Amino acid sequence: MISMAMSSTQKDPIVLTDQWVECSQVVKTALDMIYTSKLNEIGQENYNIYLYVVDFAQKWDIGMISTLMGNQFR
Repeated sequence: MISMAMSSTQKDPIVLTDQWVECSQVVKTALDMIYTSKLNEIGQENYNIYLYVVDFAQKWDIGMISTLMGNQFR
C-alpha cells in the first residue's frame, strides 16, 4: 500500500517496477484522483491511462480509486 511516512525514522522508498502500470502518467492521474477526490472526464485519448490506473489501484490496494471510478459509471 502507498502511504506517507509517519515518523522521521520511517524512510522506506516506494519502488515502482512496472513500466506500464506505474508510469508517470498513471501515477499522476492516480494521485490527482486521491488528492481531489474527483475523476476527470474519460475520453478516447486517456482511456488507456484509466485502465492502467485501475490496475495500479488494485496492485497498491487503493480502494478510493475503485470507488471513484465505480461512482463515475453509475
